[in-house]
Amino acid sequence: MFTDFLAHFPTYNLVAQPTPELLARYQGLVPTELLTIWTQYGFGTFCEGYLKIVNPADYADLLADTYQLTSTPSSSPPLVLFATAMGDLLIWERGYIVLIDYRHGQTKVVGKYIELFFRNLIDSEYKADKLIYEPYLTARARLGEPAFEECFGYVPLLALGGPELESHLEKVKLREHLALIGQVSGLLER
Repeated sequence: MFTDFLAHFPTYNLVAQPTPELLARYQGLVPTELLTIWTQYGFGTFCEGYLKIVNPADYADLLADTYQLTSTPSSSPPLVLFATAMGDLLIWERGYIVLIDYRHGQTKVVGKYIELFFRNLIDSEYKADKLIYEPYLTARARLGEPAFEECFGYVPLLALGGPELESHLEKVKLREHLALIGQVSGLLER
């Protein structure tokens, strides 16, 4: 599944390999396909630097401070699976992949099956509509690819009335940027 995806986007930049303890900790909490990807490829960036496969533990506190499922609360907490270079998180919640679009203060379900999610990433329309991909490529051409712990962030923040123009994007620290948006905008709910 992921091998086919990597044929389309062949560059995968490994950042860290998960420990056996971490893999065991998330067994049964995340899709089996994702555990296989963690085992074979580790945590890193792919999809032209746009997506980062992350360790959910690294984002647990941030997610708890900035997001809440209010419609039908779940007994198991949501888990961050991916971060985007535009400063959004993709979480696993109640059997769905949910985009937390911090930039615009919204959330939406973008898929149910990991395998289909990876197949859809090849489709530029899916990335534009579901993942709000733009203006990533333009920003990357101007600023270079963000490091694993970075993303592009609007300065000033959109939540503070900043303009949504590519020229207002800068490289920022990912977690700190999302925490700041959370402080300014409050808890995102779905």
